[in-house]
Amino acid sequence: MQNLSFYAPTGAYTFITKTLPCFTEIAIAFYPLNSARKILPLNIANLLTPVGLGAWFGDDGNTRLTSGGVHISTESFTKEECAILCDIFWNKWGI
Repeated sequence: MQNLSFYAPTGAYTFITKTLPCFTEIAIAFYPLNSARKILPLNIANLLTPVGLGAWFGDDGNTRLTSGGVHISTESFTKEECAILCDIFWNKWGI
């Protein structure tokens, strides 16, 4: 194991947020109790509003400096689910 004693101590802040039922509903839509993996909910087209897309990008997105574009992680979805997302992005925003 690496000796980390040479790192200077840093301060940290922690906080706890309240849980709202609306967030639990969204979590269950993506992580059903009987599923072993994350899934694409059937109502994803309704969830992908500009605000929903912004929240997704804020959580799982990043900018690509070399191309000037953006990247949103979809690695946990199947190829078929990614194709559905592509169709939704094209039909809603032309991207």
